[in-house]
Amino acid sequence: MARRITKLALGAALAVGLFKGTQAGFDPTPGKLTPLFDDEAAKTGKKPVPDYKLPSAVAPVNVDEVWRIRIGSWEMAGGGHHTFLEFGPDKALSKANPSGNELYQIQGIAMDEKRLTWAMLDFKNVNAYTRYADGDYVLKAFGTNDDHNRKVFGKEPMSYVDLFYGSKDDVLKMYMDCLALTVDINLKSDDYKLLDQNSNSVQRTMLEALGFPVPGLYAPHKLNTIDNNRIWTPGMELSLLPKGWDREKVREQGGYADLSGDKLEAAARKLSLGQKGVWIKERSRPDYKPGM
Repeated sequence: MARRITKLALGAALAVGLFKGTQAGFDPTPGKLTPLFDDEAAKTGKKPVPDYKLPSAVAPVNVDEVWRIRIGSWEMAGGGHHTFLEFGPDKALSKANPSGNELYQIQGIAMDEKRLTWAMLDFKNVNAYTRYADGDYVLKAFGTNDDHNRKVFGKEPMSYVDLFYGSKDDVLKMYMDCLALTVDINLKSDDYKLLDQNSNSVQRTMLEALGFPVPGLYAPHKLNTIDNNRIWTPGMELSLLPKGWDREKVREQGGYADLSGDKLEAAARKLSLGQKGVWIKERSRPDYKPGM
C-alpha cells in the first residue's frame, strides 16, 4: 500500500509540475554555449532544431573522419524532457565520411517488469496513473546502434548540444565506457522515480563518467526554464555513478582499451543490445559483463 501511495504521489507531482533536488554541477548560463548553424534545415526550409556546442568541444586536427558525442532531448509527459546521448560521425567537420550515417545512442527508460514493456508515463492519459501504481517500474539503460528516438519512440529531437569531437576510435571507446555503466545500472534496476531517479539520471551519470558538464541549456527544475528558454529535464541533477568508478580500469577489464578500427567497431555493435536488452530482467543476468 505504501508503494502505491508513493507512486501516485509522484505521478501527481509531475502532473502539476513540482520538482525536487539541487542545482549542483549545473552551469546556469546557457549563453556560454556556442550556437551551431543547421545547413540541412536551411536547405530544406525546415525550422532548425536548437543546436549548440560546448566551448571546450574542438575539432581534432589531422583527422579526416571526425566523430562527435552530443546530448539531445525531446518532450515527454508533464512538459519535462527526456535526454539521450548520441555518438556518430560529424559530416560538417569531416573531410571524409566512410562511416556514412553510423549512429550509436545511450538511452534510459522506465520499464514495466511485470508486463515486460515500456512503462506508461503519459499522464494526460488517466490509465497511466493506475499502471504506474500497480506496475513494477524500474529504471533501465541500454546502448543501441540506431536512432532509437525516431525508430522506436517515434520522437523528433528538440535540442542538441555537442560535447566532444574526436576520432572514431576516441568516440567509440567513450561509447563503450557508457555501455559498461548501463550494465551497472541495470543489475541494480532500482525503482523508477519520476522526479528523481529517471531516464535523465542515466545521462547525468554518463556525462559525469566521461568528464563533461551538464550543459546550461538543461535545467533540473521547471521554474528555471521560465525566463531563459532552458529545457526542463527532471532527474538530471542525480548521478548514479558507482563510488570509485575507474574508467581506465573498466576499459582494461572490458577488453577494449587497446582495440581500434574494425575490431573496436565490432565490439561496440556486439554490445549494442537495443530493444533485446530492454526486455531482459537484468537483475537475473549477473554473468553479463562489459566486453563479453
